[in-house]
Amino acid sequence: MFKDIIFFRYRILAEQLKNDEVNEIVAVKYMICSAALAGSAISVPIEITPAFLKYAKIEFFLSIFDFIIAAIINIIGIWYLYHANNQGDGKDFFKRIICITFPVSLYILIVYGLPIYFILALLTDSYPVLDRITVMVLMIFIQILYYRKNYSCLLFISDAQGIK
Repeated sequence: MFKDIIFFRYRILAEQLKNDEVNEIVAVKYMICSAALAGSAISVPIEITPAFLKYAKIEFFLSIFDFIIAAIINIIGIWYLYHANNQGDGKDFFKRIICITFPVSLYILIVYGLPIYFILALLTDSYPVLDRITVMVLMIFIQILYYRKNYSCLLFISDAQGIK
């Protein structure tokens, strides 16, 4: 099922999309991979500990703030990507974004997300609220980076300019 999928080298996939070498079946495979990757990041663990009870109100407000910021970034980011595609030929936006999302997300996760998270986890291990704020800041950084990389790829694919 995954023999047509490029897992990490998103520039090669961008070249294939630009040259219209990706068919709809392959695009659906990328959509499945992207959904699996995104789904693995979604969890709702509830841990009742003395530290949780001590910081429950702060945690609640941080969760709401995190949700609002993520929603704003996603709304602006998707609009930003749509306009990037339209700066060039304006074709196949959904096919392009569905395909390029998986390798770009995997690249960001491996190159930026995991190393930064492990470093920050070591530094904030004893401070639950600081840990939560650190993860929020990391996720905001990752989301912005995700949209910047996809933006660059869409500009390249749609012939507006090259990948940076």
